[in-house]
Amino acid sequence: MDVRLCEDPPGYFRDLNLDQLVDAAARARQEQDLAVFFHTRLQDPAEVVYRQDVCRELQRDRVRGPVDRFVEAMTRARRYRRLSAGSRWPHEGQVWLLHAARTYVQAVMDLTADLEGVDLHADGLRAVRGYLIEHVASQGFQRLEVDSRRALERLAAVQFRVHYLQPTVTVQPPDPDAGDFSERIAALFDRFRQDAAASDAPDRDRSDDPGLDHIEAQIVERVARLHPEVFADLARFADRHADHANHTIDAFDRQVQFYLAYLDLVAPLAASGLPLCYPEVAADDTALDVRDTYDLALAHEVAGQTMVLNDVTLQQLERVIVVTGANQGGKTTMARAIGQLHHLAALGLPVPGRSAQLVLCDRILTHFPRQERLGDLHGRLQDDMLRVRDLLDHAGPASLVILNETFGSTTVADARAIGTEILQRLDGVGARCVYVTFIDELAHAVTDAVSLVATVDPDDPAVRTFQLVRRPPDGRAHALAIARKHGLTYDQLQQQRPT
Repeated sequence: MDVRLCEDPPGYFRDLNLDQLVDAAARARQEQDLAVFFHTRLQDPAEVVYRQDVCRELQRDRVRGPVDRFVEAMTRARRYRRLSAGSRWPHEGQVWLLHAARTYVQAVMDLTADLEGVDLHADGLRAVRGYLIEHVASQGFQRLEVDSRRALERLAAVQFRVHYLQPTVTVQPPDPDAGDFSERIAALFDRFRQDAAASDAPDRDRSDDPGLDHIEAQIVERVARLHPEVFADLARFADRHADHANHTIDAFDRQVQFYLAYLDLVAPLAASGLPLCYPEVAADDTALDVRDTYDLALAHEVAGQTMVLNDVTLQQLERVIVVTGANQGGKTTMARAIGQLHHLAALGLPVPGRSAQLVLCDRILTHFPRQERLGDLHGRLQDDMLRVRDLLDHAGPASLVILNETFGSTTVADARAIGTEILQRLDGVGARCVYVTFIDELAHAVTDAVSLVATVDPDDPAVRTFQLVRRPPDGRAHALAIARKHGLTYDQLQQQRPT
């Protein structure tokens, strides 16, 4: 699957708090620049299903374990290549390159062996396994495996003796009668060891290794003079296999970490009981039907706290959702959740919800309030007008438009008139729209608009339930409930009049 990656985040990322999600997901794997995968929505439902199948496979222990080990080994191999490229001393650079090659070879062979006995259902992972089997059997890989193993074995067999008499250090052939002093100088070559107790241990991360100092380098140089054939073979290995990494396998390593980063991000949420599902997606017109959804960025931020789940539905002829209700009642959160759903679904990833059915959008366009900045040459209203005009110019029948408290800086009458015009234009081009507003009348601006209302506790209107229900707007009922709570209805005031 060849997808052109978007380097820059989409314009709606910040409005929907998707930037926070991506930062959290990619933080532990920064060297791979995974953000570009999160920026790039797919347009073909078949490609979405392809990724969903890979995600499902990676949630199986028999697949996830081998892939995790492969990724960790490939990370070490890249680190060794960086150390090789950054070394000031030829022999040191060659040794790091040898370890990089051997780590890479072992990682590929282990993953191939681990996946051979697994019943894989995802086309993507079956293709990877087939490629690995062919690659491991190839002449080039077999030569790399043999050369790296032999070079490492010969290097490990090197013996020498170091005699130190300040300020002179002498390197000599081993003296069988002098005893074994290897433990005293083990630290010198400890950085080159490949056993699990050294290089592979987490506390032995050498990514910032300063390299050999000049004395250590001179010792290695003299050891090389004692064993010229071994180090000549090492130099030939470095020349022959300088570019040993396979680009296809490197690409798989990077892409699979995109899936792993997201699955790691949502795993604690799933463990806490929040639902996640693989949505049904379509490229053409289809109903929107999502059950028990929530704002994923908010859930990650307040991990461990109770989240209120909501349903969102649109029938095939319905295009507009107008969200009204009490302030701080979850209206903006719902708008963000709907936007997140559509973006994450188009990445082929599991989305927040018990079940979901939606259409792939060609564009997601948002308008959220921006804080006025000193030095702006025009006010907030003009800025809103310019931004909305640009949004309307780009909206089409396959677009999702999310507007949140738009034109709050003007009068209610003007906001009602402008909002009505916007909704009618968006409905006219067939775009789907979520419009968060304090103006109840906008729920009737277009035919077949759906009204979602952020509800309050009927016994205490000051308490928000954060539940949004599909029903006509009831701003006046909400106001009446508040007045009743404080004894300010007409009847209550009449009763309080002195007789």
